[in-house]
Amino acid sequence: MSEDGCLDVRNTLLYQHSLRVHQEVELHKWYESEKQHHDIGYERAWIDWIIFVKDKTNLGLKKLV
Repeated sequence: MSEDGCLDVRNTLLYQHSLRVHQEVELHKWYESEKQHHDIGYERAWIDWIIFVKDKTNLGLKKLV
C-alpha cells in the first residue's frame, strides 16, 4: 500500500502479467508489420497474438496463482 492507503497496482502480479502481455503483443506487431511491409496496428496484432502465439508462450495466468 502507498502512503495514502491505496493499493499500488504496479506491484501486483496481474499488472506485471498485463505488462508482459502488452510487450509481447508489441513485439508481435513489429514482426508482423515488417513481414507485411506496413503497420498492421495494435488491435490486429493483439488478436493475431491471441489466436496464434499466446499458447506457445509462458505467460499463462494459471502460473501466477
